[in-house]
Amino acid sequence: MNRSKLKKIMLTALNAAILCILAPLSIPVGTVPISLATLAVYFIGIILPPFLALSSVLCYILLGAVGLPVFSGFTGGISVLLGPTGGYIMGYIPCILIISFLAKKCEKKPYILAMVLILGTLSCYFFGTLFFMIQANCGFFEALFTCVLPFFLGDALKIACTLAVAPKLRQKLIERIY
Repeated sequence: MNRSKLKKIMLTALNAAILCILAPLSIPVGTVPISLATLAVYFIGIILPPFLALSSVLCYILLGAVGLPVFSGFTGGISVLLGPTGGYIMGYIPCILIISFLAKKCEKKPYILAMVLILGTLSCYFFGTLFFMIQANCGFFEALFTCVLPFFLGDALKIACTLAVAPKLRQKLIERIY
């Protein structure tokens, strides 16, 4: 195995591990908890190229699916993925793809990068809320008030934190690794 492939595997594993560490840290606020998972997804999306970013998130989801307690509240298993919050976890996939594909193109423009993070967040909200509506057998407005509106402020803070740190971290990582 050449050195470049080994670096990519290590970056993928390291970022999956960071997601596994941050995601279980959560505050229960009803059916859908406030979690640091989206913060990790934002960072991974900005720091890694698309294939490695997606691989990190898929690794995290697979580890949780087999039962490791890496999901919010230190839970794991297929039942979590099929439960009310499963759509949000699966929503990390389009979220990471949107962010990682678009972040490189606008890393020097913080306002556009903020819009990219918001777009990624909205994709996660969309898939998660749709799945929640099916699981909880509830209407759009009930799901919106339960699963989206309470999270705006926290996600805005996570986006601000990401914008303040991740682009600089990405630049340092690129200088050292590539």
